[in-house]
Amino acid sequence: MFYAVLGLSIFFFVGITFFVVYFTIKYRHRPGHKAQPSPAHNDAMEITWTVIPTIICVFLFLGGWKGYLEFTSEKSNPMVIDVTAQKWHWNFTYPDGTQDGNLHVPVGQPIRMRMTSVDVLHSFYVPAFRVKQDVVPRRYTYVQFTPTRPGVYRLYCAEYCGDDHSQMKVKVFVHEAGGYERFLSEKASLSQSMSPEETGLYVYNKKGCVACHSVDGSPKVGPSWKGIWNEQVKLADGTTITVDDQYIKDSVLEPQKQARPGYPPSMPSFAGQLSEREIAGVIAYIKSLK
Repeated sequence: MFYAVLGLSIFFFVGITFFVVYFTIKYRHRPGHKAQPSPAHNDAMEITWTVIPTIICVFLFLGGWKGYLEFTSEKSNPMVIDVTAQKWHWNFTYPDGTQDGNLHVPVGQPIRMRMTSVDVLHSFYVPAFRVKQDVVPRRYTYVQFTPTRPGVYRLYCAEYCGDDHSQMKVKVFVHEAGGYERFLSEKASLSQSMSPEETGLYVYNKKGCVACHSVDGSPKVGPSWKGIWNEQVKLADGTTITVDDQYIKDSVLEPQKQARPGYPPSMPSFAGQLSEREIAGVIAYIKSLK
C-alpha cells in the first residue's frame, strides 16, 4: 500500500512538473508575438453562475435538514431496543429482557435504538435502512427507523475497532405480523430447554467469544478453552491458579483481575450481560472440552 501511494505521488509530481515546464516554454514572451487580449468582464455570466448554484444548494440544504429531523426526532410510541457493542459482537436487549446477537424487529413499528459501547468506538450501520450512527463508550447515542419490508438484512460495524472488525456483522430480521412475538416466545423456550453445555456453546458463538478463544487448542487473541479444566495456569503477577468454576466466573466478570502473560489485556467485562445460567453454561461447556 505504501509503495502504491508513493508511486502515484511520484507520477503526479513528474506529470505536473512536465506540464509546468512545457507551458512555460510554449507560451513564453518572444519578440514579434503579440499577446492575446484578456477576456472581458461579464456581469451576466458571473451572476448566473453564482445565483443558480446558490438556489440549488438551498434546496439541497432544506431537503437534508428535513431528513435530519426525521432521523433524529423521536417518533410516537417507538419500541426501544438497547444495543451494547464490544469487540467483536453486538448484543440486543428487547423490551421484555430477551437478548440476542442478531437484531429482530416487527415490520411497520417505529424502532429506537439506545446504544453504547463497553470498550472502543463502534458504528451501527444498516445499509438497507440508510441508517448509520457511532456507538460511543460511556455514553448513549440513538438511531431510529421504521422497517417497511419484511426480510433479512445485514448490519455492520462501520468503524474500525480492532483485529476482527470485519467479522462484526450480524443479521437484521424484519418480521411480518406475529413473527416478532413468535421469535420472543421461541427464544424463551429454547433458553429453558438447552442443556448447560448447549447454553455455553450458544454464549460462545453469540457473545463473540469465538473471536478470541478457540476450542481446538490453538491460541488466538486469548487462550484456547480446550483442555484447560482443572489445569494449573500461571497469572501475570506470577501466581498460579486452578481453572475451576470460580476462576472462569471471575474471568468472565473481571477479566483483568486474573490476566495471563502472553495475551493482551483486551477482554471486556461481561458483568450485567450474562445471567447466572449463562455463566454456568460457559463453565459447563469449557469443562466438556477435553
